[in-house]
Amino acid sequence: MFTLGILSFVYAPVALAAVEMEQTQWIQYGAKTSEPPMIHITIARTSDPISRAAFVADVVDTIYTQRQIDGCFLSIAPSPSSNFSLLYTDVQTSHAYAKEICIAMRDGMIRGFSDGSFRPDQQITFAEAAKIVSKAYVLAPFADAEHVGSWFTPYVKALSDRGAIPVTITSFNHILTYGEAIEMVQRVSEGITWHPSRSLQEIEKASIRFMPTVSQKKLPAAAPKKTSSLSSEKSQSSTSSSDAPWYKIY
Repeated sequence: MFTLGILSFVYAPVALAAVEMEQTQWIQYGAKTSEPPMIHITIARTSDPISRAAFVADVVDTIYTQRQIDGCFLSIAPSPSSNFSLLYTDVQTSHAYAKEICIAMRDGMIRGFSDGSFRPDQQITFAEAAKIVSKAYVLAPFADAEHVGSWFTPYVKALSDRGAIPVTITSFNHILTYGEAIEMVQRVSEGITWHPSRSLQEIEKASIRFMPTVSQKKLPAAAPKKTSSLSSEKSQSSTSSSDAPWYKIY
């Protein structure tokens, strides 16, 4: 069962209100398992943009158990007695999605930016999301070493080859919505290939060269702590400019 804020819906029948019909139809006939992956999304409409942190959390929650997620801080600490407060320069360990971000960082799904930041509240583009999903599910294991051209091409191709790109995606720098995030993760995690999908070639024809910071916006901050695995998008507390992560930022 997915939970969308005050809205809860189950496959067959689908009880859903205030959500776009196209996404409702996808959710209704897209799944083929009795226990679909749980995505913790709390919003009013699937057309709202999703942040980098929330997307990472959704991917991690479909793969790892809560026990594994809760144990991430200990697994990356130099020693059991270590006490650190930052994962990235702008992601404190008190961030609502810090544990999920920790998992993604530790296991190579994300790296962050050259300035040491992750920009958790920034809207995520399709290109960025494609890389995270491909890394998480090992869809393009040799992409970093072997690809030629744009950094995102092998990851988009991996999704294209699996029919995992929503038809609403129109360019590499398309700002991903919550509904598209649900669809992308579900297509890959459940091996759904029969639903119409965009191809790499179609997106290449429609896209301009990817410009990662031109159109992306920082989403409004919300409460600093989530209380369950189904939670609204939240942001970290303010970070002191004098703080720095204890480990190397790639």
